[in-house]
Amino acid sequence: MKLSLLIIFITIFCLQACKNRKLKEPAEILKEVAKADDINIGNLKFQFDLPQDWYRLDTVLQGVRLCILINNNNTYKPRINITNESMHGKTHSNYILGTKDYLTNNMTGIELLDDGEFNISGNDCLWYTYKKTQNGMVREMI
Repeated sequence: MKLSLLIIFITIFCLQACKNRKLKEPAEILKEVAKADDINIGNLKFQFDLPQDWYRLDTVLQGVRLCILINNNNTYKPRINITNESMHGKTHSNYILGTKDYLTNNMTGIELLDDGEFNISGNDCLWYTYKKTQNGMVREMI
């Protein structure tokens, strides 16, 4: 009987601990990331040849330096956010796997959709898409 009560108590405790696990909001994550030694590595002095209806905005958000490329269309504004971060000697593929893992384990409402590769000016590039619910709106990100 004592063993049964102990097992029930442990089960209830574990379920309660899982129930109270709260995933972090993006602003909280950015604040933590900004404290890391490996973020904001390098500078934002790179250049892009942007289409006429796009513009560039260099800014700092929660301590993380960002380069944001924005489409100037009034109805649909796709954006590209660029940060500089150390890859700690990981391969490009392993680094992307780590970012996907971080997204799914630390943010709410993330669903990975697809991934692939492409080449720009001799540079191998990797991409992935995911769905995210933000402020009640479902968004697809790449």
